[in-house]
Amino acid sequence: MKRQTSFPKNIPPFKRCSAAVCCSLLLLFSLSFSGCGRQDTDTLSGSAIAHASALISPLASAPLSHLHAASLSIPALADGTVLAAFPYAALSPETEAIFCQILLLLQDGFRQYHVPHTYQVYFSAPEECRTNDDGNTVMECSLLLKDTDAVGTDSAYWQEVLQFIFDKESRRYTFIWQYEPVMTQDDSFTRSADFFEVEELLENCIYETTLSQDTVIDAPVQYDAASGPVVSDSFFTTSPYFPVHTPLWLYTYRDERMGVYITIPYPVLYVSDPDLHKILNARIREAFFYGYDWEKEPNLLMPEEMMLTTIDRSYFITREDAQYFSVRIYEYNESRLAAHPNEWESCLTLSMETGNVITLSDIVGETYTLTQLLDSEAFHVNWGSWGSYVDAERLTEAEKEELDTIREYYQNSALEVFDTDFYLTDDSLGLIVPTFGDEYTCIEANLSDLGLDEWIAANPADK
Repeated sequence: MKRQTSFPKNIPPFKRCSAAVCCSLLLLFSLSFSGCGRQDTDTLSGSAIAHASALISPLASAPLSHLHAASLSIPALADGTVLAAFPYAALSPETEAIFCQILLLLQDGFRQYHVPHTYQVYFSAPEECRTNDDGNTVMECSLLLKDTDAVGTDSAYWQEVLQFIFDKESRRYTFIWQYEPVMTQDDSFTRSADFFEVEELLENCIYETTLSQDTVIDAPVQYDAASGPVVSDSFFTTSPYFPVHTPLWLYTYRDERMGVYITIPYPVLYVSDPDLHKILNARIREAFFYGYDWEKEPNLLMPEEMMLTTIDRSYFITREDAQYFSVRIYEYNESRLAAHPNEWESCLTLSMETGNVITLSDIVGETYTLTQLLDSEAFHVNWGSWGSYVDAERLTEAEKEELDTIREYYQNSALEVFDTDFYLTDDSLGLIVPTFGDEYTCIEANLSDLGLDEWIAANPADK
């Protein structure tokens, strides 16, 4: 990696200190000739950095020389002179201070999100990016993090961006926006070494060091930042004027630092048999807390691996009696990493006698095909929004066209494709089907019209 022997051109003039530069250069030469500046590892010693930093940064509140177990990587010139150390040693007091607070912030994240390993951290020069509504100058600093524990030399880079405001009176930094994909440990966020932004940042890097959970940083915390995850999963008490037949639990996950907000209300069933009680509610929780890695078993929601995402789930119980419990689960997703929000539904139907998940073939029979089911002409389209229904008698030409499209789309599909996309009502079978784009609708058929009278209802006295 090319290293510069002078400050990059994008460093603002006010961050250059010619007098300090001369002092540091003389100091480095003297250290070199005295045997202190030339290291076998081509790295400037901690004591040398401390002396150089004391000369050029007497006002720094937290000099980077106080980083124990972190080193400044200083390549030597052809003759072995350590002049390349100059750009790193000559950081301005302001730059030293913010870099130290950034390292403290990152380390706090490593511990909070259980980020393993040791990382090489590459810093670009902080730059002014905008003025906020309060008239404060917002600064931005871009970083690269490389896992030094990764196997091989071509490990990927995590590209991080932090924005902050500095209060001169309190001498504190406020991080107002944090893009920190390393905290997710999701490799899909990493960049290769030849990615143009990675190459540019490495070229303009003005300081690098190592950092892990265990790195000792001898400096006080002088920053404010968004808090990490706060999780709640407890019984939700509704207003007495809004009674809920089935007890409701509410799960919330709030992580301001990573921009993750998840809200999941879900029903809890109570039955006298403790084993059945456990089975039923385990099935419900699994259906409500699914993740997005469909090839992974179990496919569970992992909010700690997300960032910049809002998930809102809700539900609508379509049947609940002594025989069956059936529910439609609605989901709305919005991510600043996606082109647009999306929404869909999934379903769950349980046997209240065994706790088993009911499949579509359990209802219509193993010999019944999906084509036969859709060709029954018993279905009507649910045109309404969430929880509303259209009059089944009003079969328009548009509805017929929609049903024809659905039949054509699923003509070669098996019943299993609807195992998580069907629901029961007291007298009907419903299917969740996609329409145009990311939209969907529900189609319903009366069970008697399908010849499934035994599924119409349980004993009315048990409802």
